[in-house]
Amino acid sequence: MKTTTLLAMFAAIVAVGHCSLRCYQNCGSGSSDNIPCDKSKEVDCTSGHVCAKSEVSYEVFGKGKGSGWFSFCWAKTDQAGICTAVKAQLATQGTISNWNCGVEFCETALCNSGFTAHVSILVLAAGVLVFGLF
Repeated sequence: MKTTTLLAMFAAIVAVGHCSLRCYQNCGSGSSDNIPCDKSKEVDCTSGHVCAKSEVSYEVFGKGKGSGWFSFCWAKTDQAGICTAVKAQLATQGTISNWNCGVEFCETALCNSGFTAHVSILVLAAGVLVFGLF
């Protein structure tokens, strides 16, 4: 009976480790537009990705200065890739100068809230299983 309990607890821990992280994707606020981070922008990140938020400031030749922030799922090991991707999107407006880009990563649900609820349910189930079998 004890072996079964330990296996069940291990399975719950492994399941928690493999839950995808829920983040906001393709939303943010720029100098001229705002895309709210609401329920429609929630996604489950793919394995190896975490929530990310990029804050940028820049100048578009002949159009003036701009700034904004953008949220998405991204590989934590590829900070430079985020800035490159955002700059490429902004470059469609013209030549970019005075480019500044910062990135923050976080690993909790919608920090950029369902993951926390999944963990809580699994921990509760494991607790009931453990205490129910003894």
